[in-house]
Amino acid sequence: MKSLLMNKFLLLCCVVLMVTSVQAQQNWEYQADMDISFAIEDSAAYPFLCATDNKGNLWVISSGVSSVGAMNALFKAAPGDTVFTLVDDYANDLDVETPRGITTMGDSVYVVSRKPDKATAIMLEYPDGDINNRKSFSGSGYGTWVMGLSATKDHYIYAGIAYFTSIRIYDYRDDAPSRGLWVPIDPISSHPNEPGGHDGAALTSKVRDVATIPGADYSLSTT
Repeated sequence: MKSLLMNKFLLLCCVVLMVTSVQAQQNWEYQADMDISFAIEDSAAYPFLCATDNKGNLWVISSGVSSVGAMNALFKAAPGDTVFTLVDDYANDLDVETPRGITTMGDSVYVVSRKPDKATAIMLEYPDGDINNRKSFSGSGYGTWVMGLSATKDHYIYAGIAYFTSIRIYDYRDDAPSRGLWVPIDPISSHPNEPGGHDGAALTSKVRDVATIPGADYSLSTT
């Protein structure tokens, strides 16, 4: 019971910005709190970041970034649920160390994680939120720590990266020839940087999360 209350408290302390659909929703909606708990003992579930899909499901990543003893896992709560359902436990996943970001496009879920023992990342895609259809993306654009995700209506995903303390863009359009890979911006100095710039400390100067404007057209320089 103590762990349930602790996990509920940790979740309620999170600021949850509810966007029901990247394609359809045009405004941010603020949800003050949600009465949902984790059925995990010993306070193992530590909510790190969350996102909602177009069906109103709330997706939460628990991450060792929050606490050394925290589970690295993906949880889901459907509308009306009072307890989170464990969707994907990364404890025995050789490709996943600690999840660092989450976003949705329609009813598909995207989780980015650091890979074990490497300064690289991997993107996990759950089409229709289904673990059985999970896809993985790595390679070009994932050769650094990727943290925080936010999708746009035209199926691009923005992320914060450790390298150059900047923002990186990934192409997740269904018809993209290099789907899942990053969109290079040259020169590197033209990448959007962390406000205030790099502080010179490699371990502390990182973009930990990003947010895009729902419904905005990011092909316009004025956005």
